[in-house]
Parts: sequence; structure tokens; C-alpha cells
Amino acid sequence: MPATRRTSRLVIEWNLESKRPVSDWIVILLGVIEGITEFLPISSTAHLIIVSTLLKLPQNEVVTLFEVFIQLGAIMAIVALYWKLVWTHRRYFMMALAGFLPTAVIGVFFYEIVKNIFFQSTVLIAFALVVVGLLFIIVEKLHLPLHKTLRDLTYHDAIICGIAQSFALLPGVSRVGVVLIVMLLMRYKRADAAVFSFLIAVPTMLGASALDFVKTDAGLLTSNVMVTLAIGAAAAFATALVSVKWLVGFLQKHDLQGFAFYRIALGFSLLFLHL
Repeated sequence: MPATRRTSRLVIEWNLESKRPVSDWIVILLGVIEGITEFLPISSTAHLIIVSTLLKLPQNEVVTLFEVFIQLGAIMAIVALYWKLVWTHRRYFMMALAGFLPTAVIGVFFYEIVKNIFFQSTVLIAFALVVVGLLFIIVEKLHLPLHKTLRDLTYHDAIICGIAQSFALLPGVSRVGVVLIVMLLMRYKRADAAVFSFLIAVPTMLGASALDFVKTDAGLLTSNVMVTLAIGAAAAFATALVSVKWLVGFLQKHDLQGFAFYRIALGFSLLFLHL
């Protein structure tokens, strides 16, 4: 065997020009980061962009395809955890669809702008991290009486959540974060708000993933790439199961201020490194 650094056979050609492979350990790392951060109110997109930048991973069709697949892994964690709830209370499925519609409409119109401009702006990501963190603190300082549960959810409330969720098209905002803010303002308990933010995320993320997938060259789907994508999705699925259960339990006893301070610190750190 050559004296060069050994890598696993499970690699993906991230850089289509230089053909520089990335080992399966980095694939697993990115899947784990997606799984942990997707359903915490800290923005998975921001974390993946930051980590990809630190690892010097180029942005091309292969990377986009990988991001789609690990999102699907995270989505499947929500399906695995909450399909019984939705099957028993099918109105929640209709509520999630109602919330998805405004996000879908806005997403279709602004897809190209978001992907080509917003995702390239480190300053915007840092700004979004800080602003939403400050909103967490403001909402918690209001000390609102949180008494509503999922049983109190109405189509009106679901649509408002969907409109709020559309702001998460901006990297750094957090889909879960904005839905939590809006539902707390509507007096929903934190844990119940988190659960609905997960449910409304399923059609939203499936729609976004489908839109990205159809824009991807099918010729990239070699057997080696498919195995690697599956590894990343599996890592995202496993870690999302843990992070979702943890968040629901955490929010039953704690507020959002811990996440707020983390977001603000991360946002300013990102600005400092950028400048």
C-alpha cells in the first residue's frame, strides 16, 4: 500500500474538478451535525455552512445532493417518532399541511435568491443568529402565561406558524426557532410548540429536498456516491432521534435563553472571524 494517508473506500468526490475525496468520517461528521442541529433552535444551515467552510468543502452539485440526503435522514427521525401521534390525531397532519402552504409559496418565489445570495453571506448568517437569539430573550422576558397545548391548535395558528417558518429560508434563522417564538407569543407551551415545529417541518423539508433533488444531475448518483449519501443520512437520522427527544424534555423544564446566548455568541464569533 502506498505511504499516502489511507482513506476509506466510502468516499465522495466533493470537488468535481480536482477529484479530491473526503473520507467517510467527514461524511459522518456532517450527518451528525445535521441531525443534532436540524431540530434545535440554533440553525442547522448555519452550522453546516460554517463547518463546510472550515473543512474547505466546495459548493457544487455533489455537496448539494449530500445536503438533500442528510436532511431526508433527519426528516425520517420525525416520522419515526411522531407517526403514531399523527395517525391517532389526523388533524395534526392537516394542520402541518396548512402551515406548509405559505412557506411553499414564498419558497418557490425566492428559491434562487436564497440559494445564490443569502447562502453566500457570512454577515447575514451572523446577523440572523444574533437577532433571533435576542428575540428569544425578549419573548422569555415577557413571562407570558403558556397554557395552550397541541389540542388547542387551529388552522389560523398553523398558517401563522407557516408564514413565520418562511423566514427560516434565510440561513441562520432556524425553522424551529421562529415557530417557537410565534407559538410562545400565541401562549403555547414550549414543548408543544416544539412538537408542532417538527410536524410542520416534515412537508416543508420534503418539498425543499424534492426541489433541490430535481435540479441535481442524475448522473452523479454512482453506486459509491449512493453508499456515502446513505451513511450521511443514517448519521443524521440517529442523531436527530436523540436531539428531538432531548429538546422536548428540555423545554418542559427550561426556557429558550440558553439557546439565545449560544446563538449570540456564535453570531459574534462568526462576525469576528469574517472581519
